[in-house]
Amino acid sequence: MIGVEPTMLLAAWRAMGHADVQPRSVLTGSRAYGTPRPDSDVDLVVLVDRPTQAAMLKLFPPEDYDEAAYADCSGRTIRVGDLNLIMVTTEAELEVWRRGTEALKAEAPVTRARAVQVFESLREGKGVPYARP
Repeated sequence: MIGVEPTMLLAAWRAMGHADVQPRSVLTGSRAYGTPRPDSDVDLVVLVDRPTQAAMLKLFPPEDYDEAAYADCSGRTIRVGDLNLIMVTTEAELEVWRRGTEALKAEAPVTRARAVQVFESLREGKGVPYARP
C-alpha cells in the first residue's frame, strides 16, 4: 500500500472530535459487486458533515483539489493507498450508494460501465447533486 495507512484515517477522524462516532458507510465497487482483481482498490462511501469533509480534504488533498470548487458538492474522494474514501454529505447520496450497491450485488458480476449507469440513474431519480471525484 502506498501513501497513508487507513489507520491514519481513523486517527484523523477521531482527532476531529468523532471519537465515539462511527461513520455510516457503504462498501461499494468491485469488492462489493464485481470481480475484484488482486490490484483492485477498496471503495468505501462514508457519510460526513461538511466540516469533516473539508478537514479530510485538507489532510489528504486530491491532486486536483480546489477548495472553492469542492465546497458545494457531495461525493468527494480521497485516495489513501488502496482505499478510495468517498465522502458524501447528505443522507440522500448515501442512500443512492446503498441502493445502487444492493442492486448491483443482485446482478453481480457487473462491469464498471453498468455500475456508472445504475448510480447515475438513481441520482437523477433522487435529485442528488454529485460531482465526479
